[in-house]
Formats: sequence, C-alpha cells, structure tokens
Amino acid sequence: MPEQPKQITLEPVSVTAELKEQIEEASPHIQLIEKRVCEEIAKKYSIEDELKIIRNKINGKELSKYTEYNSYVESCITEGKLNIAEKIQEQEVMK
Repeated sequence: MPEQPKQITLEPVSVTAELKEQIEEASPHIQLIEKRVCEEIAKKYSIEDELKIIRNKINGKELSKYTEYNSYVESCITEGKLNIAEKIQEQEVMK
C-alpha cells in the first residue's frame, strides 16, 4: 500500500453490520449494481405487472405466474449480490 500523507491518520475499525450497511449505501459501485438489478427486472416486468402478479398471488390466483416472476426476481437479486461480493473482493485485493 502506498505511504499515506502525514495529515491522514489510519485507525483500525470494527466493521459492524450497521457500518457495513452505511458503507454499502454510500458506495457508488453498489448503488449502480442495485440500479442494474432493478433495470433487469423492469425489462421483463413493469411495476404494474409486478403489482398485479403479487395481488393475484395474495388472492390465490395465477400462482404459477407468481412462481415464475419470483424466480426471475430472485435470480436477478442473486446476480446482483454476486456482483457486489466481487466488487468488495476487488477492493480487498487492492488494499
């Protein structure tokens, strides 16, 4: 790691779940990944479609459509989480 300027003091920090959440919320990389996950879902399902599918599921209708929708959304979320983990790992390697 390159030497830091004198005005910067390095201090060890315990990364709590709360701090991790704050870092993730502030990270432009993670925000971009989360935005891409939403965009990927929106390519297949409009907000109106999502609401209708969920409403029908609640009312016990068209459960197969909900299963298909939920599977797709979960796969998008999983892909996003993998991308976030890769980004975090990249930053760990850079240290």
